[in-house]
Amino acid sequence: MSNDVNPYQSPNFVPPQVHAAWSAAARRRVVPFASAHGLAVFAMIMIGIVCLASLALLISCFLQIELIDKARHGHRITQQEAFANDARHALFVFVRALAYIVSGIVFLIWFYKVYRNLPSLGAAQTEHSPGWAVGWWFIPIAGLIVPCQIAKEIWKGSHPDNLAVRSKAALVGSPLVTAWWTFWLIMIVIGTYSAFSRPNMKSLDQIVAANWAGIFAMAATLPAGVLAVLFVAKVDSNQTRRYERCLRQEAGDEQADFDDAPVRTGPSVGNDGASFAPPASRPPMATGGGENIDDWLGKL
Repeated sequence: MSNDVNPYQSPNFVPPQVHAAWSAAARRRVVPFASAHGLAVFAMIMIGIVCLASLALLISCFLQIELIDKARHGHRITQQEAFANDARHALFVFVRALAYIVSGIVFLIWFYKVYRNLPSLGAAQTEHSPGWAVGWWFIPIAGLIVPCQIAKEIWKGSHPDNLAVRSKAALVGSPLVTAWWTFWLIMIVIGTYSAFSRPNMKSLDQIVAANWAGIFAMAATLPAGVLAVLFVAKVDSNQTRRYERCLRQEAGDEQADFDDAPVRTGPSVGNDGASFAPPASRPPMATGGGENIDDWLGKL
């Protein structure tokens, strides 16, 4: 009799050294599915507020350019008009900045949770840990590229039609993520230029140029925000549908396992006296990209 596998032991038994490795992989990769629907709704609301604040700031930039043009053409600008313009613009900048920070925090928490759900949804082994799915956003240069790749991974790992797909090349993707990320990069680049150029403004031409940069940045924010809302809504819906499909598939596999299990007696009966199917005839256990018990036993 082999020292590695006891043929009289229940198939549910895992040798201690194997159990330690398998459970470590499970703890690292598989967390029970937890819906992030509430966070998704909150994130979409906050992104919508950012879009509204950006639209208001865009209009404020136009009004500011109009006020400067009046001064250029010899119209006298009263102190009250100047103060009103500055107060309006500062208010919209503050509201947008606050909404942007809050929406960013909520979005990243949601991003973390949906990425953490991928293994429990039967997705292949993820490329990053949930923590690094968020951490990459804060890495210079890489933060402009890697989060987009992770967003595409979330999309593909959440899509219910990809549940039965085994080839990464055949996974269903979407141009939505690329379009969203393109507008977001435009917003970041132009907005950064506008923000850093304002402290060095010394002429009316420079002020006008900074305001036009702000207008283009806010204009890019609107489609980026709309596409971000669509991304959040679709991923949230897809994860719910995929989870339900996983449950139905699991229930079907368990029923098939029960129906197909041969009745065994004698030493092949489990500890509780019930008959069971041998490991080779049982469907593999999903471990989110990690190896299942049957794979471990097959290597012994």
